[in-house]
Amino acid sequence: IGPLFTFAELSLDIEGDETAKTYCRTITSEELGIEYGKPAFPSLILEAEEKLLVLLENNGHPLAKLGKKQVTADVAAHTISILFSATPGPQAFFGDVEIEGNRHLLPVFFNRKIAWNKGEVYDPKKVERTLNALESSGLLSSVSVIHGNELDE
Repeated sequence: IGPLFTFAELSLDIEGDETAKTYCRTITSEELGIEYGKPAFPSLILEAEEKLLVLLENNGHPLAKLGKKQVTADVAAHTISILFSATPGPQAFFGDVEIEGNRHLLPVFFNRKIAWNKGEVYDPKKVERTLNALESSGLLSSVSVIHGNELDE
């Protein structure tokens, strides 16, 4: 077993609109689970990437994609520096809702359960609240919310 390497630096290279870049400047290493001076385990680097995607999604970018990551070891100092690249894509907003497979319930039932309004910034927590509200009603055998792979104009 070799020497233990610790985290020394974390950088984000964000491509895309200025809103996303501005938001990403506020993301701290701690939010991604990277603590300077602490052991640089590979699993923490992979988890940090996933946390970055979740943070972007929570900020209205559900189609964010990770780019290449660069992990650089300073053998003399026993430290690791990380550069994550990401393309958040445009900020998304809730649009029209389409209900499929319903044969017995009135549209008002669904409208009362939906936790967002058309035009609001996409928020996965509101999607989760909507799913929970629909499932807890006991009136549906299965519920899913599907968003597209691209944004409407």
